[in-house]
This record gives sequence, structure tokens and C-alpha cells, in this order.
Amino acid sequence: MLAEQSIESQDSVAALVRLLAPGGTGDVHEHAAAALWSLCIRNTRNQDSVRECEVVAALVRLLASACPAAVHQVAAGALFTLSSNIGQSQEAVRACKAALERVIACASPAAAHARAAAALRNLGHV
Repeated sequence: MLAEQSIESQDSVAALVRLLAPGGTGDVHEHAAAALWSLCIRNTRNQDSVRECEVVAALVRLLASACPAAVHQVAAGALFTLSSNIGQSQEAVRACKAALERVIACASPAAAHARAAAALRNLGHV
């Protein structure tokens, strides 16, 4: 399981972040965001490494875009995982509140709404 492994190279995270860039396909965005999310689950060291690679900004761009609903679901999930780590991670994710609120306000699937709402709840405790 990815969550149990520590990231050995920032280059691998940077490569995943590059896959989140505008112009990619929905499938590529979804799988890259899902891999980053998986790396961060229950692993604060990985959360710190991911945050250093500007992943929060890339995930916010996905949430603000007209990408497929599945991409919104995994991007919101990754942001939820990053927001659950008290400290600098929450400071970084706090900047994306508007994007999370847009997910809740739009016609995204219920799973994306739930993850965005959970991230906003975590951010409310900062």
C-alpha cells in the first residue's frame, strides 16, 4: 500500500504534480491525484514532502476547473487528507477554501461534496 511507504525522491512527487497540469486528460488527472492522495494517507512525512512540491495549488486548480466529477472527488479527497495534519499542511490547504466551497456549491457528486466539507471542517479548527 502506498500510504505505508515513505517518499524517497521529490522527483517522483514532482512528476505526479506535473501530470496535474492543465491540458492533461481527465484520466491522467484522476490517477495522479489519486496516487498523491494515497501517498498521504496516515503518513505525515509524505504529507510534508507532497506539500513542498506545490501539490495544493495543483489540486486547487483541478477543483476550479471543469474537469470530470471523478477528478473533483479525488482532488477533494487529497486535500482532505492534507488538511487533517495539523501544522504547516493546514496553512497550505487553508488557501484553497474557496475552491472547496465551489465543489460544495456546484453539481459535483456527493462523494466530492463530503470530502470537500470534511476538509473545510478540518480547516475550521486551525
